[in-house]
This record gives sequence, structure tokens and C-alpha cells, in this order.
Amino acid sequence: MLCYIDIAFTGISNFEFMKNYIKNIAKKYNYSHYYISHEIRKGRRNLDIKCVMTVQFSNNNIEDIINFLKIIKNIPEIYINSIYNNR
Repeated sequence: MLCYIDIAFTGISNFEFMKNYIKNIAKKYNYSHYYISHEIRKGRRNLDIKCVMTVQFSNNNIEDIINFLKIIKNIPEIYINSIYNNR
């Protein structure tokens, strides 16, 4: 089973810290891969930068995925954009 979780965050002053923080949590719960994309939109006054981090779990241990989600959902600066598997 492959499970993908898209996590988005915007308006954070230290993107690198947040990326590493999420990656370390995912590592604790046995992620297999991750990648990051940035969406940049020009607003009236400044640029709006949104970071989307996709974390892939390929193990069959649903408990790892659930525990990862429990931690991520309690971080106020980020939100879970989607959860899906690629069949």
C-alpha cells in the first residue's frame, strides 16, 4: 500500500525549519519518500508563497501513518491538504 499525505504551510518565516521538522516526524514513523513544491502567487502588495510537502509511506503499518497524522494535525501553522493512495 502506498499512502501519500500532502501537507501545506504558508506565512511561516522559517520554511527550512518547518520542512526539517516535518521530515523528522515522518522519519520517526518510517516514511519512504518525500518531495516539496512551492506555489508562488503575486498579490497586490507582495508574493504569497505556499509550500506543499508530500510525504509517502509505503509500509503496511497503518499505525505509523495514523500516529504521524495525529502529530501533524496539532501543528497550528500547517494543514493537511490531502491523503490518497496512487492505485
